[in-house]
Amino acid sequence: MLKLVECQLSLKEGFSAVSNALQTMLLRSSMPRCPPSLRKGLDILKTKEPFDDKLFLELARLLRAAPSVIAGHQEVDKSVKIDVLEGLYHQLKSVPPVQLKKAHSLRAHLETIKQNFERYAPEDRLCYLPDPVPEHEAAQMKGYMDALDTLLSDIDKSALGLLVKDHVSLQKQLSDAAEAVQTCKYILNRKNL
Repeated sequence: MLKLVECQLSLKEGFSAVSNALQTMLLRSSMPRCPPSLRKGLDILKTKEPFDDKLFLELARLLRAAPSVIAGHQEVDKSVKIDVLEGLYHQLKSVPPVQLKKAHSLRAHLETIKQNFERYAPEDRLCYLPDPVPEHEAAQMKGYMDALDTLLSDIDKSALGLLVKDHVSLQKQLSDAAEAVQTCKYILNRKNL
């Protein structure tokens, strides 16, 4: 029973960390990712003669162009370079709405999981379970653990993963949540729960 309570406390911490991370993601994905200076730089690049390779490289870096685009840029025609940067610009500009929609969706899903978890495991209910803990109780706790694990995986695989990659604080929050899941997995996988 104490192990189940320990798992409960670990999952509560995990839910809290993911909730904070999703709140941050909502705020960050609400902000425009393409400052006006990028658009202005692209417009300058289109009209300036001779072609400004230094400006091209700076814009490519800001737009996160692949290293191959940057490395072989001398052999590529001006119009191709501009097309590549335009494509990256439009891709970067379209990311925040997708991220915002996904963040709202995952936050709603998290709230549902949390509410069900809190109904299943209010503060002291687990303390009154018999030892050994009935199998269905451990199975329910495992279900909540799996739901949190799946949510973390969904964040990583979605457009939000790009947002996480750029922010150390989000990485830390999601790492804390993943650690909470691992702690619970370790507890639930031990014999004689």
